[in-house]
Amino acid sequence: MEIYAVPWLEWLKHPFQELGYHRFGPKDLVWQDPVTGSCFGMEQDAYDTYLAAAESWLKAGHPAQAYVDRRHPFGKGGTSGSKAAGTRAPVGMALPYPRPLTVDEAEPWLRQASQPGAKTQQPLVRTRFGDFLQFRVALFFSLFHPEVTDRWADLRNRLWSDRIPTLGPEDAERLSLVEELLETGRVPEGLQGRHLLFVKGGTVLIKQYYVETSDIQITRGGSKLLDDLSNRRLFQWIEALGPERGWTEESVVYSGGGRTLLALPLGARGFDGEPPELAIEDLYGRVTITAESAFVSHEVPVEAWTEAQFPQWMRYLETRIIERQMSRPPTFYSLRDETPDLSQTLNFCAASPYRPIGNPNRLGGSCEFCHFRPALYRISRQNGESRICQSCYHRAIVGSSKNRTQDLLQVWKMAEPFTERPGPPPDPIDPPESLTNIGQQIAVVYGDVNNLGQWVQNQNTPLKLRYFSDLVDTATQTAACLSLVEQSPGLRFELIAMAGDDLFFVASAKDALAAVPNIIKRLDLALRRYPAGKTPGESEETMTLSVGIALGASDQSFLRLHLTAEELLKSAKTFKKKKGPHGENVREGTVDFLYLKQSIPYAGRLTDYRLRQRSAEDRRNNVPICKHFYARPYTMSDFRKLVDFVGKLKQVTSQAVIRQLCDAAESMHFAEADLYAAYLIFRPSMAEKRSKFIHLLKNMDPPADKQRKDRLLWLTQENHHYCVWHDVLELWDLVEAPPRRSGDTAEQKQVKEGER
Repeated sequence: MEIYAVPWLEWLKHPFQELGYHRFGPKDLVWQDPVTGSCFGMEQDAYDTYLAAAESWLKAGHPAQAYVDRRHPFGKGGTSGSKAAGTRAPVGMALPYPRPLTVDEAEPWLRQASQPGAKTQQPLVRTRFGDFLQFRVALFFSLFHPEVTDRWADLRNRLWSDRIPTLGPEDAERLSLVEELLETGRVPEGLQGRHLLFVKGGTVLIKQYYVETSDIQITRGGSKLLDDLSNRRLFQWIEALGPERGWTEESVVYSGGGRTLLALPLGARGFDGEPPELAIEDLYGRVTITAESAFVSHEVPVEAWTEAQFPQWMRYLETRIIERQMSRPPTFYSLRDETPDLSQTLNFCAASPYRPIGNPNRLGGSCEFCHFRPALYRISRQNGESRICQSCYHRAIVGSSKNRTQDLLQVWKMAEPFTERPGPPPDPIDPPESLTNIGQQIAVVYGDVNNLGQWVQNQNTPLKLRYFSDLVDTATQTAACLSLVEQSPGLRFELIAMAGDDLFFVASAKDALAAVPNIIKRLDLALRRYPAGKTPGESEETMTLSVGIALGASDQSFLRLHLTAEELLKSAKTFKKKKGPHGENVREGTVDFLYLKQSIPYAGRLTDYRLRQRSAEDRRNNVPICKHFYARPYTMSDFRKLVDFVGKLKQVTSQAVIRQLCDAAESMHFAEADLYAAYLIFRPSMAEKRSKFIHLLKNMDPPADKQRKDRLLWLTQENHHYCVWHDVLELWDLVEAPPRRSGDTAEQKQVKEGER
């Protein structure tokens, strides 16, 4: 049987491109991705090459630290060349495991997978080799602790360094039971009756913690603290606790995007003997001071690891987390730490210390940044010294320019493998010290993956959930980093939150308007579904991104821009769920935007504002017609077309003409407004560029859900009419006209004639 599928190595190397299908032979390996349901293929020889590279890498002593880093190997692939050889080990750790079926072996399930709308065929599903090794270690430790505690260092090294490790008879039997559970999803008889501990939780009200103040250093510091907790500090803290207290780094099923799940042995305790959930909450409190966190734990049977029970236990723990969040009062640690040296607090099990800014001293009055907590310290800033509370102090330290420079360098490194013209990072890297350093007009961008909860529920085993967390997190981060670096090579932007399904950044208005469609498109392509088939098929949409963009002057209230971006995101997500004329949903990511000016009477409640201030009802001929002086929200494709349309219009007309068109739409009936628009176009002052202007109007594609109906100023959808010219006017000052193309010189014309 011949099967068409997408080459897995090509997907790894080019995740942001629409990929072509390849015909795989009877002995080639095929499998389905546990998240997207894509059918991937790979030659057996290539699989063996990468697996051998991963095993050699593990035997050389690279195990836990390098893999628990949790990076999906996007940008890597290929089977030959010295450069490819250096990437084989990380690619090998991402191989599907256990070994996938051949096309011949998988034939009955491939036939079902090729049907339109077919669900994922479980016999074809594979997760990653590295995840298998990690959870093999985690389950071995959790289920057989404390019997193995005294020799855990040696056992852990053996389990990581060899796919088939040499163990004593008793440990070999235990390992075979754990592997049977991981490979089959069924609990073998030898493990029945054993229990482990699930610990789940995370930070709540994250955005409120970020935007307590508009100071960019403190905002970026809060983001860095939470990201550092999830991706580095938690693992260092677990290492310090050690196996004798019931902790090992492999116990972290996933950590990121504000949520953490651990699988621990019964009896795991903190440094002072407290339950693990309270110990983790205390860690978050010591580091962030005021960020609210909620963790819960529950003893579960080993059957909770299986597909039949795992989703139920996750729902139960989520309910417990909500109860914990509601019952736990806010905790302020500002009076607990009396030491001027913050090393114990900020460097709790950290490898290298943060350097405090200034000399901390107890002061009176309130913090000059959050304005409601008592000031305990004094710090040096560009404009002098400022009084600051302990929470803002921690964030100011971590958000310093020195630390931020390293973060921006990491952003550039993530984008570099995908850039068409790779080059060195900017020198020097100069992080913006305030919003005004980003630009006179800025954009606060807030994005979120649509229907993420439904996708999480489909990940019905810890292996799938771990892979899902890594894949979505890496795809979101890489798409955002690449798109922003393309638009701002000088790295003049602030990435505040970029984990899991969240996207929250500040950039110049021009850069953001150009980057957002690229981010949405790239995330869509990275997570496309490529179904199996007997002939080359078409990819299908899976997860998409909706984005809200609040635009305004850099001296505007940052909190006002952030709250507006949140409302715009809700509007974009609602539009994504909207049904089309034939009952279909919007098929791609969506965007909504608003340019906040001081004169705009907008104070929250976006929907009410647009109904009151940007809509009107016309009852001529006793037929109620609703007029909307905007066409937002837009799909990603339509938003890109709108930005391009504004740039081209700036070459052929002026803002005054666009403003007159908007005034006509507001004050005149449809036919009158169109006549006035025609008068403006055919005035003598427009003679030179009239033909170009008319050409642009004729070729303006209306949004997918609206129609032109031979009107110049209005788009129609049933009895609703939308004016796109107000959207054009709002973006006019924020979009640059494309560079003009100079005409051919006489010499160039002669060359072209010769070529003909």
